[in-house]
Amino acid sequence: MSRRIMIGLAAAMATVALAATPAGAGVGNLEVYSAPNYSGTHVTVPPETVGRYAGTCVSVYTLTSTSLTTSQSMTNNTSHDLDLYAATGCTTSSFITRVSASSQWTTSTNQTVLSVFVS
Repeated sequence: MSRRIMIGLAAAMATVALAATPAGAGVGNLEVYSAPNYSGTHVTVPPETVGRYAGTCVSVYTLTSTSLTTSQSMTNNTSHDLDLYAATGCTTSSFITRVSASSQWTTSTNQTVLSVFVS
């Protein structure tokens, strides 16, 4: 009986260890760049700021606290997906792409992001 308990306990501990977040991992910042290929003026947006706009459309100007009016590349280390738009306001006709959580984007056709919908 005690052997079964020990095996069950060991299995439970292994499951918890596999599901745990690795040390040093977690939600990071949104890095916004004014130019393609992660160059130009760079602004770091904390994850709390990005989260504040969840479910809404926000201009790059507002998101970056007036540091940038447009963007041409981003590194999204947040837990939010970002829909990028080439117009003020998030309209279907101006949709560029979706930048998933923990991914990055840079324009290949000189697209300019003016607004972001935070999912």
